[in-house]
Amino acid sequence: MTKREQNLAGMMLILLIGGGTFLGFTKLKKWKQFIDEEEQIVEMRETEASALLAEREMWTQRSKWLADKQPVFTDRASGEKEFLELITSSAKAQNIDLRQNQPTAPIDLGGMKAATMQVQAHADPGALGRWLYELQQPQTFIKIPALAIEPDEDENGKVNASLNIEKWYRVNPS
Repeated sequence: MTKREQNLAGMMLILLIGGGTFLGFTKLKKWKQFIDEEEQIVEMRETEASALLAEREMWTQRSKWLADKQPVFTDRASGEKEFLELITSSAKAQNIDLRQNQPTAPIDLGGMKAATMQVQAHADPGALGRWLYELQQPQTFIKIPALAIEPDEDENGKVNASLNIEKWYRVNPS
């Protein structure tokens, strides 16, 4: 091999080694970035797990309270009947005029079921507020996901309210 060919071969070897090194470092950089991202995910999961373990006693107490206090769903008819009686008696106690009280399709979330009602009420705003407050106490397991209130055009000082009301029951595992 001539001197020129040796120089050319040496340069080719240097280029190959340099290119391989560059590609290797690029691949290592991507791999390190992937490992760092995975490490952050693991650290985040560990932090979440630690927080949940720290709150374990509180969640155990809440679960026990629910098991003790939340009514058991037996069947749709009895649930709707109990729910209707609760709504009408509480409305009567607050001088709320229920103009419509229509059961709607129940909601099923696996371990829980809800009896649902579409209610049209007529009352003065203060009584309506007290009634809504009374309905939504924790021990009643009632939720009002939709509410619309508008003034009554015929009677000053009164409002008409349209509500969707849900009463939640737990389902005993069979």
